[in-house]
Amino acid sequence: MMKIDNVEVTFPLLGDRFEATEAQSDVYTLLLCLMSAGVTTYSAKAMSNQLGLRSPAPLWSRLKHLQEKGWLRLLETAIAV
Repeated sequence: MMKIDNVEVTFPLLGDRFEATEAQSDVYTLLLCLMSAGVTTYSAKAMSNQLGLRSPAPLWSRLKHLQEKGWLRLLETAIAV
């Protein structure tokens, strides 16, 4: 499990078939690399910068598409006030 801002990202166990656009694949690969490096929390802005995006909006769009395809789950968590 990993957190991007206040959203938990989990990876269900799936088969080897991965159908995604190149952009979605780049996001997924970055997530796996960050997790394998032991990163558990990362900001959407930093991740967007690492992917060469100007804002986090395309990142969230790609994450939602990956969720729709079943490759990850996004779980919003409560923000402490």
